[in-house]
Amino acid sequence: MPDIISKYIDYGFQLISLDGKIPTKSDWPNNGTRDIKTISGWLEEGFNIGILTGLSSGVIVLDIDGDLGRQSLYSLNKSIKTFTVSTGKGTHYYFKANKSFKNRVGILPGIDIRADGGQVVASPSIHPETGTAYKILNDMIPADLPEWLIQLMTNKKEELKPRKILEKKDKQTFLTPKHEDGMIPRGQRYNTLFRIGCSMRAKDSELDEIYNALIAINESSCDPPLEKPEVERA
Repeated sequence: MPDIISKYIDYGFQLISLDGKIPTKSDWPNNGTRDIKTISGWLEEGFNIGILTGLSSGVIVLDIDGDLGRQSLYSLNKSIKTFTVSTGKGTHYYFKANKSFKNRVGILPGIDIRADGGQVVASPSIHPETGTAYKILNDMIPADLPEWLIQLMTNKKEELKPRKILEKKDKQTFLTPKHEDGMIPRGQRYNTLFRIGCSMRAKDSELDEIYNALIAINESSCDPPLEKPEVERA
């Protein structure tokens, strides 16, 4: 546990305590800390931990929520390689921030921006609704904020060359076969991920984009998730 906290501190993140997803202090935007003992104490007491976003931690988070968010991200036709966390329902992509940006909700369907005055739940916290632990998927120093995301956040027009949001038949590839609770069941996980990867490759997706998508879908939708080497084989 101290290793992951040390990593956050090395990255310059300011952390706060959370009750589920809710900050425990009313003045939480001004109460971030990098003290290992304090943060470890929160976890030992059963609290979740959050990372302040924006200039407080020098990081902006692209928050992808569920299948709708993944479809919106796919439509942008952008390859992302940065510090990445599975939230249990979606994915957080972290980027360096050296200037002020506002939080944006619903910047695209299922996609939010966490910036100045915001926070995100951090690994190894537990999602209060699903009981799933937040997990680091791609452990690396957050990448520089890409120009396409800056322009998207500031509403500047750019030829993003968006792909069509998944057609009905493509949605079936993403969303079936599943349990009634919406999860991909044991015995169908590998084949489902393999078909998703093939579908994305046929649409000229980059390998990094396919890999990140399969990792995220495995963590959020496979019951139980496959081991990482099995996903890499897909």
